[in-house]
Amino acid sequence: MKVFIKNAGELSEIELPENAKLKDFIEKMDIKDNLVVRNGEILSETDDLSENDTLRLVPIVSGG
Repeated sequence: MKVFIKNAGELSEIELPENAKLKDFIEKMDIKDNLVVRNGEILSETDDLSENDTLRLVPIVSGG
């Protein structure tokens, strides 16, 4: 299935197996230190992905 990724203003796409979970996407893309958001909702690794989902990567920022 095809999933779209928004990251730093760029839109790209990736192919994932049917019934993929967010964990599959994170592992394939080697994502670290980012939240993954779909339709304004932060996803967890166990959430299901669907054909043509658009996922946004949001860097985790901390400071003092």
